[in-house]
Amino acid sequence: MKTLVYAAKNNDIKILRNSSSGGMFSALTEDFIRHGNVVVCVHYNYETDQAEFHLVESLEERDDSRGSLYIQSNAKDTWAEAYEWIRLHPDKKLMFFGVGCQAAAFRKFAELNSITD
Repeated sequence: MKTLVYAAKNNDIKILRNSSSGGMFSALTEDFIRHGNVVVCVHYNYETDQAEFHLVESLEERDDSRGSLYIQSNAKDTWAEAYEWIRLHPDKKLMFFGVGCQAAAFRKFAELNSITD
């Protein structure tokens, strides 16, 4: 069995310095958000000292999430907001960033809600 590994990093030094994932979060979401799509990702809230999921619709909001993507996070009402956004924008896309177990949980949440709609 052959294992393939891929690695990438952003060439923009400013983005790279403010990122925790080699700046790929910024690279992957740049055009995605500009085309009216949304991103669910983690933002660290210094007031509550918690990592929290947010629905991000602008590049400015996206930039606030750099550096805090891959830690266990509080979903709050974000998953319900994201699911509602998907329902209201069937021609658009949603990209999810987070740890694997929370990505799987969000997918299951969306599947179960689509059954009850």
